[in-house]
Amino acid sequence: LWVHCNGRRETRGPDKLPVGQPLYPFIALLGNTSAVALVPGAAPSAPPATPSATLAGAHLTGFEPRLTSKFVKLWADGATAEHTDPEQLQGVIFGNAPAPVFAEGVYFEVQIRQAIADQEDGLTLGVTPALPALVPEPLWETI
Repeated sequence: LWVHCNGRRETRGPDKLPVGQPLYPFIALLGNTSAVALVPGAAPSAPPATPSATLAGAHLTGFEPRLTSKFVKLWADGATAEHTDPEQLQGVIFGNAPAPVFAEGVYFEVQIRQAIADQEDGLTLGVTPALPALVPEPLWETI
């Protein structure tokens, strides 16, 4: 897993990601990042930029509205998400399908649309092999 910023490789992520199964992107809007847009159809900049596989038969086009934190508002395009209360740390969103697989590996791209200058911390990106079950939020009120 590599993280790029503005087309430049910045850091390496964990090495032991599961392979051969769908990996769904997730994003936590925290701290200084208040809105992001998923870039449907994005591909790694180095050729070849054609997906070698689409696991689970679905295409990543935006965020899954049923798995959106109550502190996140999805825009009408379904691919842009905005945190509605920066004081809250509950701002997780999931992709609506697995990320596409390229020769270089699994790839998805987001653009930061809004940021808060005086906040520390920021965006968390990751992948998961399974989407969480749909549970009421907040969970502690249902137990």
